[in-house]
Amino acid sequence: GIALYAGVAGLILASVPHLGSLLMHLFQLFIKVMLSLAEFFSDLPNAVVALSFSLSEGIMAVFSLLFAVLFFQRKRFVYFAFFASLLVGMVVFRINREWQWKQREKWVAYSLKKGALFRYVNGRTAYDYATPGFDSSSYRFSILPSDQRWGIRKKSTLSDENGLISVPGFRMIILKKSHFAKSGFSPVICDVVVPGPDLTFLDVEKLLDRFRFNFILLTAETPRKRREKWISLCREWAIPVYDLTQTGWKELNVEKK
Repeated sequence: GIALYAGVAGLILASVPHLGSLLMHLFQLFIKVMLSLAEFFSDLPNAVVALSFSLSEGIMAVFSLLFAVLFFQRKRFVYFAFFASLLVGMVVFRINREWQWKQREKWVAYSLKKGALFRYVNGRTAYDYATPGFDSSSYRFSILPSDQRWGIRKKSTLSDENGLISVPGFRMIILKKSHFAKSGFSPVICDVVVPGPDLTFLDVEKLLDRFRFNFILLTAETPRKRREKWISLCREWAIPVYDLTQTGWKELNVEKK
């Protein structure tokens, strides 16, 4: 309330020397305090109880409430029968969705403002690997909404072994300069290669010699001009390449031949 009054007063008295600017500074201060308090309380354990409904469940919920009201008003059994049937339908839909969630297995890449996050989803558990440029602010905006949509209940962290991130049925390499310095070893077989932040030069010949992969994925950790140059280079060599910053996110699951 104080922030609202200060903002309105600041607009009305904007032409008054010193007073208008003082009120607008107070308005900004109160807004920052309010956002900081909201962020603090949202980070507390169990601060938010997430409830999600599919479109079908939402429609059935609305009609079940309608028939419940009609039943209590008119005392007719047919309204109760519709109400009970819709409730049973909602339970069946929920059980089916829970089963689908438990059977789900995904490997997804998200583009963040200063980096990327790679997530392996198995059932209702998410295993995350964040690049060095990870920032929590864009994580809240880009990824947290999908947690509710996918019914994520538990999160764990993935680690890499010399750039290799491996989950059941999927392998990804975060390319480093050291990968191109060594020689004389067998090609590494993986699904996706991702140029890391310390990689300033892409040697396509060495890349194809030392790795067997399906496509290259570029993230925000690679500067825009460098990404454009590498995309052009990959197209010359007929190498599939995707710029994650253009799509925001991408499913990385690859059909096995």
